[in-house]
Amino acid sequence: MSDLLSIYKELQAKKWVDLSHQINAESPHFPALPALQQEDLFTLKDGFHVQKITVVGQYGTHIDAPIHFVEGGRWLDEIDLKDLLLPLYVIDKSKEVAANPNFILSKQDILDFEAEHGQIAEGAFVAFRSDWSKRWPDQDAMRNLDENGVQQSPGWSREALEFLIHERHVKAVGHETFDTDAGTTKVVESSLNYYGNAHGGYLFTLCDQVSGLVVVSQGVDGVTLQSSINYLKAGRLGDVLTIHGECVHSGRTTRVVDVDITNQDGANVCKATFTMFVTGQRSDERQVRI
Repeated sequence: MSDLLSIYKELQAKKWVDLSHQINAESPHFPALPALQQEDLFTLKDGFHVQKITVVGQYGTHIDAPIHFVEGGRWLDEIDLKDLLLPLYVIDKSKEVAANPNFILSKQDILDFEAEHGQIAEGAFVAFRSDWSKRWPDQDAMRNLDENGVQQSPGWSREALEFLIHERHVKAVGHETFDTDAGTTKVVESSLNYYGNAHGGYLFTLCDQVSGLVVVSQGVDGVTLQSSINYLKAGRLGDVLTIHGECVHSGRTTRVVDVDITNQDGANVCKATFTMFVTGQRSDERQVRI
């Protein structure tokens, strides 16, 4: 008991930092998700105050349980409380993000961090500091869309995450933006073909995903019925890609979407056209504005 009391007193003497954002109906959030809804069921005139709050799990400051992105993964209640108390490593790239909002944290950035601070311990929590949270509570500033409606924001590279998970065996990673990945896409080694260029299937998948998002943003669900793609320029290792989709025909049963991928120099890497078959109308609760 004396040991626990000693630990308690030591913790009480430390500086505590609250990383949580206060949330309400106006809080910034991922555009595919509905805003928080708040309703008074009872007020103090009734003798007590009770509110009904409807909010998605991925809202404000939150933990994404494995079930959020892995089929069969654990739910929050299945995560041991001890797994929520982890040694923290903060990789500070706020200066780089200030100079380049599309900064992507790479495996080399992690190795450089370790060269200065030592190897990241197994079971740790690694956070990417970008200072993006200083844009809170401005939704537009958090999304940071350019003139083409493309989000410009920092994020992790896939190779960095794979390195942390498979080689450093960390338990969690954290960031300040809506998404784990950046607003733009960077060509990494796993995206290359035998010739050292971005694989055509990789580029096509990016186009197909964006085409689907365009259709969803119009309030309907759809699947790819037909597609064509023209490869115009090789995607090189390290290229930063921007994918832009636009609906050019909106019919009752089909939507036609044009998708362009450009690199950091503004050169067209490929152009694709997708005919999407409309499978149904999305309910009000599932409406998405991207």
